[in-house]
This record gives sequence, structure tokens and C-alpha cells, in this order.
Amino acid sequence: MAMSTSIRTTMAMSTSIRTASIITSTGHEMRTQASVKLKSRRFDAVTSRSRAHGQGLRKPFWREATMATNERNTSECKQMLAEAMRMLERAEIIDFNGHFSARIPGTERVLINSGRSVRSALTLNDFVSIDLDGKLLEGEAVPPMEFHIHTEVYRRVHTHPLWSTLFSMTDTPIRPVIMQASLLGEIRQFAKTASINQKTLGEEVAAALGLHRVILLKSHGAVIAAEGIVECFALAVYLEETARRQYLAQQLGAATDLLAQEIEGARRNLWKPQLLRKVWDYHKAKL
Repeated sequence: MAMSTSIRTTMAMSTSIRTASIITSTGHEMRTQASVKLKSRRFDAVTSRSRAHGQGLRKPFWREATMATNERNTSECKQMLAEAMRMLERAEIIDFNGHFSARIPGTERVLINSGRSVRSALTLNDFVSIDLDGKLLEGEAVPPMEFHIHTEVYRRVHTHPLWSTLFSMTDTPIRPVIMQASLLGEIRQFAKTASINQKTLGEEVAAALGLHRVILLKSHGAVIAAEGIVECFALAVYLEETARRQYLAQQLGAATDLLAQEIEGARRNLWKPQLLRKVWDYHKAKL
């Protein structure tokens, strides 16, 4: 949606009232000093992929060395990122801001859309390559000011979603009220309202996110981290859809949360490549 894209993706989205980093800055698998400091704690917290999945967590990015075959080629990765950003814009999960990134496996290079790129008309040429310090390695345009979100939490998307940001503005938790929400896991909160344009702020967001998949930036947007571009995109969509439906349901009465066993069952049934790809294909057909 940030993301927030082993390949890991990160997405960062923002609208006038929301932000996400795909963000849906939706992915990056970066090895910064900050991520190295977190390694031992992350490994102790999640000792296996299956255990992490059962808790609605993501795999530690630093343990991933490869990407899916269809994401292996850099130009193909740029194409997927461009499509993801355009789909998020069409779905009103990002607006004129927001960023999606992906780390090139086996390197310290990150692909991310430039700060000046037009989110509604992105092409491959709108993506630049940077290192983990934000230094431009390939391309002419400068990266977005909030690249720190991605380099500190590799494979993310940063979005500026409307409905999700409403919840962060009012300190109202987004709850598991639909089955797709089970894949989001615990939705973390970042209490500061700020543009994440400094390394220290990026480190704070990364620390608050931990091994979770989603964090809301107060009155700003959201950051989503996942194992790949498709996964990051689908989670960005699920986050916004959950927030929208919860808000609408509350106009009628108290929305009911899924039971623990229902959440566990939904995670098992819905975290499947073909179902996540179905979300991607649905939105891609609208381009």
C-alpha cells in the first residue's frame, strides 16, 4: 500500500487526512545499523516462520535472501511497483503523496518512487535506486523525503489512506471486524504526528513496528511491511477496507470483533498466494 518490498516491500500512503508507507511504503530488506540492533530481539521473539504467521507477524526481513522468481528482475520489479502505486491511487489509498519500495535481494539497493513522481501516472522511469542512507545510485530525480521509513523498515509501503487515518486521528483502534483483518495482525500505533524525514524518526517507526505488518502514523497515514510486493499491496487494501467497514458498521451499532478461533482460521485460509494475487488482479484490471 510501506509495502514498507525481501523482495520485501514497504508502502507509505497519505491523503489529506491519512498516510501509509508501501508504505502498502509497502518493500525493503535493508541492513542498516538500526536493523542490525533489532536482529537479536526479533530472532528471540519469532523463532520460526510458522509461529510468526500464526501470530499475524511477518518474517524478519534480514533473514530473507531471495525474492520470488517473478520479482527477480529489476525492471520487472519496477513494473510491479509502478502498477501497485497506480492501483493504490485508483483505490484512493494514496493520493499525490505516498511511496512504495522494494529492496533488491543480495544488495543494499532499494527501489522507490521519486518524490516528484505523479502517483496517478507512474512509469518505470519514476523509480530510482538508493542505498540505505538514501544516496541516489540510479536515476535523476531525488527520492521522497520520507525514504527513512523504507530504509529503516525494509520492504514497506507508505500510504495516505482516508478511512484508516480517521482512526489514527481519533485514537480509535482498527479491530478485526472482517476476516481479511486477521491477516493484518496487531495494528501498531505511532503517536507522533510528523513527516518521517529524519533517520531518527525512521528508527522510531521501525522500532514501534517491530515484526508486525502494519503501523498507523497519527493523523498521517500508514506503513505496511510484507514479504513481497503483492503481499504488501493486498494488506494495504485490507487495512483500508477494514477501517471503512468498521466505520460504516458503527453508524448502525457496535461492530462485533471476530472471535480468536475465527481469526486463527481466517489466517490459515486467507494467507495464500492465489488469494493475495486475486486482490492484485482485481485492481489491475481497473487500470
